[in-house]
Amino acid sequence: MAIGARPQRYRGRVFGRNDERIDALERRLAAAEARLAQAAALLDDTARVERMAAQAERMAEAVRRTVAAAADLAGTAVQPRWSPEVGKVYRSDGYGFLAVCFTGGRTDDLTILAGPDDPPSERAAEADTKHDLNSFAAAVLRPGEYWMIDARPGHGYLITYTPLF
Repeated sequence: MAIGARPQRYRGRVFGRNDERIDALERRLAAAEARLAQAAALLDDTARVERMAAQAERMAEAVRRTVAAAADLAGTAVQPRWSPEVGKVYRSDGYGFLAVCFTGGRTDDLTILAGPDDPPSERAAEADTKHDLNSFAAAVLRPGEYWMIDARPGHGYLITYTPLF
């Protein structure tokens, strides 16, 4: 018989062994191969879980950096709101929010001008109460930006500047 060749079955016996024993071994071998195939799928899942864990670690580090930056920011002193004068040019030290609303009295146009020039020339917002168009205007002001409010004296607007951070 050649090396590695399977023995021939002869009248229910193979070299003194029962066919039932060989059949049982073949069933066990098939079961082991099925388990091995399941293990291969688990190995693929393990690689996917490892990638997800690495991504979660990167995300956690980004959250830690964001929280640390927010904590530093929270430690800064809060600046109070104030009412700017009409016609005066201001320069924003940081981000700010300028809100204008009509509270009654003389109806007129009001324009918020902002930009890199002194005096600013870009229209950021406008309020017009003469024609019931809009009685509120607001603008976000960026660091280093010049801004001013253009309106006639005696206007009926409440103007509030709030430094954001």
